[in-house]
Amino acid sequence: MLNKTSRRDFLFGCDQNMVDAMGVVWGGIHKHMPEETDLVFHARLIGVNEKKKREMKSWCRRRKIVLHLYDHTGIKLRSRVVSHLPDSSCLRLIELQSLVEIPEKLVYLDCDTVILGSLEHLFQIPLGEYPCAACDDPSWGLLPRKLALGMTAEMVYFNSGVMLINTRVWVRDKIAEKAQVFLHENPDVCPYDDQDSLNATLKGNFLPLQDRYNRFALFEQTCRDWEKKFTIIHFAWKDKPWHFHQPYPHFYEFSGLYFEQAKRGFRPIWASIRTWACIFIGQWITGRGRFTKIRKKIKNKIKKCAARLNPFARFTPA
Repeated sequence: MLNKTSRRDFLFGCDQNMVDAMGVVWGGIHKHMPEETDLVFHARLIGVNEKKKREMKSWCRRRKIVLHLYDHTGIKLRSRVVSHLPDSSCLRLIELQSLVEIPEKLVYLDCDTVILGSLEHLFQIPLGEYPCAACDDPSWGLLPRKLALGMTAEMVYFNSGVMLINTRVWVRDKIAEKAQVFLHENPDVCPYDDQDSLNATLKGNFLPLQDRYNRFALFEQTCRDWEKKFTIIHFAWKDKPWHFHQPYPHFYEFSGLYFEQAKRGFRPIWASIRTWACIFIGQWITGRGRFTKIRKKIKNKIKKCAARLNPFARFTPA
């Protein structure tokens, strides 16, 4: 029997492609949460095979984590067929009544997050009558988007990748059900599906969190001192740290940090290999860039020296 005072519940949603990424999040939670904490993971799944499920159960069993799996394969939470987001992104909109047991507070985490510190202080935040606590989303919470969702300019648009849910108010006010209805009736104004529909439903009625609990990696140029400044890093963009085709050299630095965290997840050996690969590629790209700059400087200096030594240089046509 779990102790309610030391119990900490986490909610996740993923498909077959994101299981390993979810394991990285699990590893970060297990490492940083106090030892006396009773961890309970609720994983909502779409299209995950039995082999992956056994792997998740074995991983949690060895660490004395209570795991509840919910298979929602085939569920339809949005009306449109084509979307740039996977179906698993809408699993937040399923009613909390489907959980085995509903705790007083519940932390939802996206699978593309990295946990760099303890989340114990997150559970200590008093929510009062707020349905949830979340961080504002400066990258997508623009005025045209808010107006399309029925929000005013003063209302804050939040990112739903990290949420501390007040389950009592969430269930009482039927937040998930209302968001589902809005998404079905207004698919054209919800390019980000569940996040847009939740913002349209809550209309700014949430408790703001410090951005250290949901810091976007795309705003950073280096990952130095991340563990001192941030608790949760969110790779909320199409460029994920496990992709080797990276648009920016500093993303290899992020990938190296990501796979260092992944060593605590489901694939520790695989993560170690990719860590060294990211470090090598990142240093090679950085070194190549530096060498190119040095070579250009030397070449320009040689040209200038040759021009001074050549008495006919001023008569040479351009």
